[in-house]
Amino acid sequence: MERSRSAATAGRLFYLKPGEQAMLRHQSAFTSTHIISGIPQQHTAKIVFQLKCAAAFCYLWKSTLLPFQLNQVNNIIRPIVAADLNSIKNILDSSELFPFELLDDMIAPYFTEPGSGEIWFTYAQENIPVGLGYCVPEKLTDGTYNLLAIAVDKKQQGKGIGSAMLAYIENHLKEQQKRILIVETSSDDQFAQTRNFYKKAGYTIAGTIKDFWKEGDDKVIFLKKL
Repeated sequence: MERSRSAATAGRLFYLKPGEQAMLRHQSAFTSTHIISGIPQQHTAKIVFQLKCAAAFCYLWKSTLLPFQLNQVNNIIRPIVAADLNSIKNILDSSELFPFELLDDMIAPYFTEPGSGEIWFTYAQENIPVGLGYCVPEKLTDGTYNLLAIAVDKKQQGKGIGSAMLAYIENHLKEQQKRILIVETSSDDQFAQTRNFYKKAGYTIAGTIKDFWKEGDDKVIFLKKL
């Protein structure tokens, strides 16, 4: 489904405990405030930092964000909850990833079958989702996952949100000791930007299936070892 659509850092960290370690991951330039959480699930992994003139994403392991800091947070990456569904449908409608009418049936196992292994996550601004990701384990494999979808609201595209979400799921899977993440897209010129996105993120083309989507439109399979 991904096929359908898909600096020197000047920043300031707030309220971080001594000894906490952060990793900066540079992305395209913009000015914002970010928090990324849920990496890994068994820890609180939250960080706030104010960016000036350039962008970076910061992943902080085993850190704690004090409750009074929440009013300073604009952006967060977290698992999708049921209350997000209307906003997720708006993202699907805006990004044209797939028809939003399909969402309820697609996401049902995530809510009703905890052992399914499905991962649905969102990039939220002021707790309003503006991006979504969908990742599933490949059946009969040992630690291989397939990133079936990343979508960002059209008004929020070009701000590094997709890159932040990709880094989120990679780190989550690494912490769970998963081995491989694959992404399937199209060889059509319309998806050249999508293919470049994954190449820049360190993915390699593991194979193609000729004429998979239609005559002359191949499936391109990207792979990254975690």
